[in-house]
Amino acid sequence: MAYVGQTKRNLKLRIAEHKAAIRNNNRDYAIVKHYKEHSHGSAATLKFVDGDDSDADPLAPMITWKDFQKLMPWEIVILVGGGYALAAGCKVSGLSVWIGRQLEPMGGLPPWAVTLLACLLVSAVTEFASNPATLTVFLPILSALSESLHINPLHTLIPATMCVSFGVMLPVGNPPNAIVFSYGHVQISDMVKAGFGVNLIGVAVVMLAITTWGVPLFNLTEFPAWALARNATLSL
Repeated sequence: MAYVGQTKRNLKLRIAEHKAAIRNNNRDYAIVKHYKEHSHGSAATLKFVDGDDSDADPLAPMITWKDFQKLMPWEIVILVGGGYALAAGCKVSGLSVWIGRQLEPMGGLPPWAVTLLACLLVSAVTEFASNPATLTVFLPILSALSESLHINPLHTLIPATMCVSFGVMLPVGNPPNAIVFSYGHVQISDMVKAGFGVNLIGVAVVMLAITTWGVPLFNLTEFPAWALARNATLSL
C-alpha cells in the first residue's frame, strides 16, 4: 500500500510539472507574439527573441538609423545645442566684451550688491540658454569685472555659478524642463508660475551663504595673489 501511495504522489507531481511547463511555453509564445505584433524593433532583435541566431550578423546594430530618427527627441537636441551656439555667437560678435563694459559703472557699489546683481542677471539669462553656455559667456565677464573693481573674483564667480542651475521657468532652461514640456501636459505659463518663486528663493539662499560663512571659508575680504598676478600679466 505504501508503494502504491508513493507511486500516485510521484504521478501527480509529474502531471503538475507537465502542466506548469505547458503554461510557461504558452506564456513565452504569447510574449513573442505580442512583441512581433506591437513592437517596431529591428530584424536582429526579433531574431534574438525567437532564439534563432543561426544566421544572425555579429555586427548588426542594436538600433537602426530609421528607428533612431523616429525615437530621437530632436527638439531637445536643438534646444541644448542652440545654447552652445548662442555662447559661441556672443564670443565671436563681441557681445561679451560689450556687456562687461556696460557693467563697469557698478564700481561704486559694495561687493554684496555687485554679487546680487550678477546672480540676478545670470539666473535670468540661464532661462533662455543652457547652463554651460551661460557660464561660458558670463564667467569671463564677471572675472574681469571683479578684477577691475578690485573685488575677490570668487565673490561673484561662486554665486553666479550656483545661480546658473536655477533655470526652472522655461523649457530651454535645462534638458529636464524640455523633456517635461515635450509631453504637452504642462504649459509654459504653468512652468513660469511655479519656477519664479523657486528662482527668488534660490538667489536669496545663495546670497545668504556667500555673505555669511562664505566670507571666512573662501577669504573673500582679501584680493587674492593669483588675481594680482593675472592683472600684471594682462597689463604687459
